[in-house]
Amino acid sequence: MRSRWPISLREQHARRAAGDYSHTLEAGEHGLDGRRAPGRRLGGVLRATTCIVVATTVALLASCALISMKMAHDSALGRLEIALAATTDSPCTHFKSDWFKVVSLPTKRHGMTSVRIVSVGSTVVQSGEILELAECMGKRIQRERHVTIGVRYQPLETWPFGRSRDIALDGEQAVCVQHAVDQFKGKIDCDSN
Repeated sequence: MRSRWPISLREQHARRAAGDYSHTLEAGEHGLDGRRAPGRRLGGVLRATTCIVVATTVALLASCALISMKMAHDSALGRLEIALAATTDSPCTHFKSDWFKVVSLPTKRHGMTSVRIVSVGSTVVQSGEILELAECMGKRIQRERHVTIGVRYQPLETWPFGRSRDIALDGEQAVCVQHAVDQFKGKIDCDSN
Protein backbone atom coordinates (compact mmCIF):
# COMPACT_ATOMS: atom_id res chain seq x y z
CA MET A 1 0.00 0.00 0.00
CA ARG A 2 1.35 3.39 -0.91
CA SER A 3 1.69 6.26 1.50
CA ARG A 4 -0.38 9.41 0.95
CA TRP A 5 2.62 11.62 1.66
CA PRO A 6 5.35 12.26 -0.89
CA ILE A 7 8.30 9.97 -0.45
CA SER A 8 11.76 11.48 -0.21
CA LEU A 9 14.25 10.76 -2.98
CA ARG A 10 16.46 8.82 -0.56
CA GLU A 11 13.56 6.51 0.34
CA GLN A 12 12.64 6.14 -3.32
CA HIS A 13 16.23 5.11 -4.13
CA ALA A 14 16.12 2.64 -1.24
CA ARG A 15 12.90 1.08 -2.56
CA ARG A 16 14.43 0.84 -6.03
CA ALA A 17 17.44 -0.92 -4.61
CA ALA A 18 15.12 -3.33 -2.81
CA GLY A 19 13.45 -4.24 -6.07
CA ASP A 20 10.40 -1.99 -6.04
CA TYR A 21 10.24 -0.88 -9.66
CA SER A 22 6.67 0.36 -9.67
CA HIS A 23 6.18 2.99 -12.40
CA THR A 24 2.64 4.00 -11.53
CA LEU A 25 2.46 6.88 -9.13
CA GLU A 26 -0.60 8.33 -7.52
CA ALA A 27 -1.46 11.96 -8.05
CA GLY A 28 0.84 14.18 -6.03
CA GLU A 29 3.63 11.58 -5.49
CA HIS A 30 7.20 12.23 -6.56
CA GLY A 31 8.87 9.98 -9.10
CA LEU A 32 12.47 8.73 -8.94
CA ASP A 33 13.59 11.65 -11.05
CA GLY A 34 12.19 14.13 -8.48
CA ARG A 35 9.25 15.24 -10.58
CA ARG A 36 5.80 15.22 -9.17
CA ALA A 37 3.14 13.10 -10.85
CA PRO A 38 0.46 15.22 -12.52
CA GLY A 39 -3.02 15.18 -11.15
CA ARG A 40 -5.56 17.34 -9.37
CA ARG A 41 -6.49 16.92 -5.82
CA LEU A 42 -10.10 17.27 -4.78
CA GLY A 43 -9.39 20.53 -2.93
CA GLY A 44 -8.31 22.31 -6.13
CA VAL A 45 -11.45 21.24 -7.98
CA LEU A 46 -13.58 22.29 -5.02
CA ARG A 47 -11.91 25.70 -4.87
CA ALA A 48 -12.35 26.23 -8.61
CA THR A 49 -16.01 25.21 -8.45
CA THR A 50 -16.61 27.51 -5.47
CA CYS A 51 -14.99 30.44 -7.31
CA ILE A 52 -17.16 29.84 -10.36
CA VAL A 53 -20.34 29.65 -8.26
CA VAL A 54 -19.47 32.84 -6.33
CA ALA A 55 -18.60 34.74 -9.53
CA THR A 56 -21.85 33.63 -11.19
CA THR A 57 -23.89 34.64 -8.13
CA VAL A 58 -22.25 38.08 -7.97
CA ALA A 59 -22.87 38.61 -11.69
CA LEU A 60 -26.55 37.63 -11.33
CA LEU A 61 -27.05 39.90 -8.32
CA ALA A 62 -25.37 42.81 -10.11
CA SER A 63 -27.54 42.34 -13.20
CA CYS A 64 -30.70 42.15 -11.05
CA ALA A 65 -29.69 45.38 -9.28
CA LEU A 66 -29.06 47.13 -12.60
CA ILE A 67 -32.40 46.00 -14.01
CA SER A 68 -34.17 47.16 -10.85
CA MET A 69 -32.42 50.55 -10.99
CA LYS A 70 -33.34 50.96 -14.65
CA MET A 71 -37.01 50.18 -13.95
CA ALA A 72 -37.06 52.63 -11.00
CA HIS A 73 -35.39 55.29 -13.15
CA ASP A 74 -37.95 54.85 -15.95
CA SER A 75 -40.78 54.99 -13.41
CA ALA A 76 -39.40 58.20 -11.87
CA LEU A 77 -39.04 59.77 -15.33
CA GLY A 78 -42.66 58.88 -16.07
CA ARG A 79 -43.82 60.46 -12.82
CA LEU A 80 -41.71 63.53 -13.58
CA GLU A 81 -43.39 63.96 -16.98
CA ILE A 82 -46.81 63.68 -15.34
CA ALA A 83 -45.82 66.23 -12.66
CA LEU A 84 -44.45 68.66 -15.23
CA ALA A 85 -47.57 68.35 -17.40
CA ALA A 86 -49.96 68.80 -14.47
CA THR A 87 -48.37 71.87 -12.88
CA THR A 88 -47.87 75.05 -14.81
CA ASP A 89 -48.25 77.72 -12.12
CA SER A 90 -46.42 75.99 -9.25
CA PRO A 91 -42.78 77.05 -8.64
CA CYS A 92 -41.76 73.42 -8.03
CA THR A 93 -43.13 69.97 -7.29
CA HIS A 94 -41.55 67.12 -5.42
CA PHE A 95 -42.17 63.41 -4.98
CA LYS A 96 -40.49 60.28 -3.70
CA SER A 97 -40.23 57.02 -5.57
CA ASP A 98 -38.61 53.75 -4.55
CA TRP A 99 -35.10 54.95 -5.39
CA PHE A 100 -35.43 58.68 -5.89
CA LYS A 101 -36.39 61.87 -4.15
CA VAL A 102 -37.19 64.22 -7.01
CA VAL A 103 -37.70 67.98 -7.10
CA SER A 104 -38.94 69.31 -10.42
CA LEU A 105 -38.90 72.89 -11.61
CA PRO A 106 -41.63 73.33 -14.25
CA THR A 107 -40.13 76.57 -15.62
CA LYS A 108 -36.77 74.84 -16.21
CA ARG A 109 -38.44 71.61 -17.47
CA HIS A 110 -36.20 69.17 -15.64
CA GLY A 111 -36.07 67.05 -12.51
CA MET A 112 -33.41 67.11 -9.83
CA THR A 113 -32.40 64.21 -7.61
CA SER A 114 -29.84 64.06 -4.76
CA VAL A 115 -30.66 67.70 -4.02
CA ARG A 116 -28.41 69.45 -1.51
CA ILE A 117 -28.52 73.08 -0.48
CA VAL A 118 -24.90 74.27 -0.62
CA SER A 119 -25.31 77.99 0.07
CA VAL A 120 -27.96 80.32 1.44
CA GLY A 121 -28.47 84.06 1.19
CA SER A 122 -28.72 86.32 4.22
CA THR A 123 -32.29 87.51 3.57
CA VAL A 124 -34.96 85.43 5.34
CA VAL A 125 -38.75 85.63 4.88
CA GLN A 126 -41.68 84.09 6.74
CA SER A 127 -43.31 81.55 4.44
CA GLY A 128 -46.79 80.08 4.63
CA GLU A 129 -46.60 76.57 3.18
CA ILE A 130 -49.20 73.92 2.45
CA LEU A 131 -48.34 70.29 3.21
CA GLU A 132 -48.90 67.68 0.52
CA LEU A 133 -48.61 64.70 2.85
CA ALA A 134 -51.44 62.18 2.42
CA GLU A 135 -52.10 62.06 6.18
CA CYS A 136 -52.60 65.82 6.54
CA MET A 137 -53.30 67.11 3.04
CA GLY A 138 -53.78 70.87 2.90
CA LYS A 139 -52.47 71.72 6.38
CA ARG A 140 -50.71 75.12 6.48
CA ILE A 141 -47.47 75.72 8.36
CA GLN A 142 -45.22 78.76 8.89
CA ARG A 143 -41.47 78.55 8.27
CA GLU A 144 -38.54 80.93 7.93
CA ARG A 145 -36.95 80.44 4.51
CA HIS A 146 -33.98 81.98 2.73
CA VAL A 147 -34.85 84.06 -0.32
CA THR A 148 -31.81 82.90 -2.32
CA ILE A 149 -30.09 79.51 -2.21
CA GLY A 150 -27.47 77.56 -4.12
CA VAL A 151 -28.38 73.97 -4.92
CA ARG A 152 -26.23 71.04 -6.05
CA TYR A 153 -28.14 68.23 -7.72
CA GLN A 154 -27.95 65.34 -10.16
CA PRO A 155 -30.25 65.63 -13.20
CA LEU A 156 -32.76 62.79 -13.11
CA GLU A 157 -32.60 62.45 -16.89
CA THR A 158 -28.85 61.58 -16.86
CA TRP A 159 -28.73 59.68 -13.54
CA PRO A 160 -26.43 57.90 -12.53
CA PHE A 161 -23.79 58.81 -15.12
CA GLY A 162 -24.35 62.55 -15.40
CA ARG A 163 -22.31 65.11 -13.53
CA SER A 164 -23.66 67.04 -10.56
CA ARG A 165 -24.79 70.53 -11.40
CA ASP A 166 -25.13 73.72 -9.39
CA ILE A 167 -27.98 76.16 -9.76
CA ALA A 168 -28.91 79.40 -7.99
CA LEU A 169 -32.58 79.81 -7.10
CA ASP A 170 -34.46 82.74 -5.65
CA GLY A 171 -37.96 83.70 -4.65
CA GLU A 172 -40.72 81.10 -4.74
CA GLN A 173 -38.51 78.42 -6.29
CA ALA A 174 -35.95 78.77 -3.46
CA VAL A 175 -38.69 78.53 -0.83
CA CYS A 176 -40.27 75.54 -2.56
CA VAL A 177 -36.96 73.63 -2.85
CA GLN A 178 -36.18 74.27 0.85
CA HIS A 179 -39.64 72.94 1.74
CA ALA A 180 -39.06 69.80 -0.40
CA VAL A 181 -35.62 69.13 1.12
CA ASP A 182 -37.02 69.52 4.66
CA GLN A 183 -39.87 67.16 3.85
CA PHE A 184 -37.49 64.54 2.37
CA LYS A 185 -35.34 64.73 5.51
CA GLY A 186 -38.40 64.24 7.74
CA LYS A 187 -38.22 67.71 9.30
CA ILE A 188 -41.82 68.46 8.27
CA ASP A 189 -44.72 66.25 9.31
CA CYS A 190 -48.36 66.60 10.34
CA ASP A 191 -47.35 67.87 13.81
CA SER A 192 -45.29 70.74 12.38
CA ASN A 193 -46.47 74.27 13.06
